[in-house]
Amino acid sequence: MDIRHSDTNRIKCWRRELLWPAWRNRIIGPLDECLQAQEEVVRYLTTRGQHHYSRVDCGDIRYRLLPTAGLEVEVMCSKSSSPEAERVVLLLPFQHSRVLRHTHVAAAQVLGVIVPLQGLVEALERLVTNFREVVQDSDLRVVLSIVYFDDQHTLEAAAALEAARGTEGLQTQFTVLTGEFSRSRGVNVGVEAMTSDVEIVFLCDVDVSVTRDFLVRCLASPAQGREVFFPVLFSQHNPILTYAARGLRARHSGAVKLKDNHGFWRLWGFGMVCLYRTDYLTINGFDSLLDGWGGEDLRFARRVSNMKYTITRSLDHGLRHHYHPKDCSRVGKGQRAPCLRAQAMCEASGQTFGLWYFKHKHNTSMWETLKDHQEIQEEETEGGNERQKEKEAIEDER
Repeated sequence: MDIRHSDTNRIKCWRRELLWPAWRNRIIGPLDECLQAQEEVVRYLTTRGQHHYSRVDCGDIRYRLLPTAGLEVEVMCSKSSSPEAERVVLLLPFQHSRVLRHTHVAAAQVLGVIVPLQGLVEALERLVTNFREVVQDSDLRVVLSIVYFDDQHTLEAAAALEAARGTEGLQTQFTVLTGEFSRSRGVNVGVEAMTSDVEIVFLCDVDVSVTRDFLVRCLASPAQGREVFFPVLFSQHNPILTYAARGLRARHSGAVKLKDNHGFWRLWGFGMVCLYRTDYLTINGFDSLLDGWGGEDLRFARRVSNMKYTITRSLDHGLRHHYHPKDCSRVGKGQRAPCLRAQAMCEASGQTFGLWYFKHKHNTSMWETLKDHQEIQEEETEGGNERQKEKEAIEDER
């Protein structure tokens, strides 16, 4: 499969900071070129009548090196006070730069979010709460569509979605299907049932959390008839193993930390997709013959590539997957092996498994002897701070 942006990196150039803390101490990009790109984008937008953008507003940058041409830099400009955004793709050749593409995200543009689901009502409540908080503080317009496969929890799921009603900028749809769960069929039905004012859809999972910046990128990254955005999300490891193997108490704050050994970038997954609704229909959607979940994303990505669409891939700090146990007993034929591999990778990092092994098989703690003392101190400090907050909360209640 030819994936054009598989080596894309992203940095916040104007702050000279990386977007994921685990790499904060590494220099991974040509910062001077990125600063040059910001200035050129601001000048370019000024000539188009967008005088209100400054270099500070254009700090979300993705780039990749084209060995035979130069540096391709994608700059996203937006303000926290408005859902409008501008996506400008520059080519910084080995001589002079020029604008390759420019995508304008209008304030009135609506994003359709489609989530196929069966059971998992608690995860749905968390997702609804996340979208309510993000949308009501950002002036974005979102249609959250839940395609639910009927079971004993259908009414609970409908009630969980009902809690989002009244949130400014957030509309909801609840569609009930019968039969065995099929993510492919659920997504297909959700796209077809989406309201007519939605041009771009985000095929989502119930166990993720999003930020306002990610939703803006989801609107700005696809190009109709030409480009599909497959963000790479950060997936949380089992927090019980993560902390227990280090002799710490597991903490369930609900947040997913972008830290080594707390999770991993799901580089092989193509299940999260942002694209134009018309392009999804042109590509003929997911394979509706697949039951359960697993494998449908890779088939769809191959179909996208075969139809000569450009596939954009980049690590996205604003899209995070919460840990949950995986059940591979109900997956369809041919899906069990990939399901088991994913199940193993999602539990813990290699370092965590190693610490667990020495602790439980040899009754020896390797945690204190690790060279990464800074990480140890950070973990213990965070744990101490949370315990202090818990004590203060108990005292306040008394």
